[in-house]
Amino acid sequence: MSKTLGEWMTLFIVINIMFAPILAYLDSLHREAVEVVLTEGAKKAAIEGKFSPEIIQEMKDTLVEKYNFDPNKIKINATQTLTYRNEYLEASIEVPRSFIFILDIFNQGPSTFKKETKIMSEYVG
Repeated sequence: MSKTLGEWMTLFIVINIMFAPILAYLDSLHREAVEVVLTEGAKKAAIEGKFSPEIIQEMKDTLVEKYNFDPNKIKINATQTLTYRNEYLEASIEVPRSFIFILDIFNQGPSTFKKETKIMSEYVG
């Protein structure tokens, strides 16, 4: 019995070790995708002077359609009041973090990650 239990435990650990690099890479790709979407949205918002509902929806749609995020779990907070040139716009996106290990007992740390940006407005009115 102890031999069988040891083999099963070894199997679970080996599976985790095998898939951890791939899942960690996928997690880093998700982080990069969020950062790119946030940066592109910030560029558009700087010209308009605010994060309009259209820009926010476009950012959310991009994350859902191209990167398969759950639309109900994406949280976007951004400056939605008109901001003139030489003042800053701020935004953040918080999304669920993908798991890195197959077994949940090894998944430590936060269940979401958040990216933030600050960009100067170029809106002159």
